[in-house]
Amino acid sequence: MNDPIDNLIEKLILVGAMEVAGIDSVTGEFLYGFTPKLMEIDPRLAKEINGTIQNSIFDLWADGFLDIDMSKEEPTVKLTEKCFDDFAIANLSNERQSFLRSVMERFRDQ
Repeated sequence: MNDPIDNLIEKLILVGAMEVAGIDSVTGEFLYGFTPKLMEIDPRLAKEINGTIQNSIFDLWADGFLDIDMSKEEPTVKLTEKCFDDFAIANLSNERQSFLRSVMERFRDQ
């Protein structure tokens, strides 16, 4: 049976709203990113995803993994030393570890 999430990912890739952004260094699974086209195709989904991403970023900030400068018009996010502390990372849920790795992967590309 086809997985609805896999079907959605495939559909979004085919219409250009999602793209492969990298590979998770631990699990070997693809990391995906959304393109601006998602807002055109499904504004509700785009807003929901943006909200989820913002909440995850704030959670990592609250736990000391990220530093966020809110004084700018477009807040900037930086990695803290805690991102490189294997013990601290191991205390996160698997989902949050994966999200942190995807954030760190984005910084590697800059």
